[in-house]
Amino acid sequence: MAAARRTPPQPRYAVALYQVSTAEQGHLGVGLHAQRASVRAFIDREGWTLVAEHQAIASGNDDRRPGL
Repeated sequence: MAAARRTPPQPRYAVALYQVSTAEQGHLGVGLHAQRASVRAFIDREGWTLVAEHQAIASGNDDRRPGL
């Protein structure tokens, strides 16, 4: 009986979006720093590859914001 062939795991890629709601939060880096650390820890733990990062300093309620 032939052994079952295993296929190698497919690579996983991630794009991260960091967002804070106010310019003050963005300039202070309070929320952005914590978000980056959390995303990078997850990606490292899961063995994924981070291919791009984006950040936005705007309210999530405004759907006319740039980059949406």
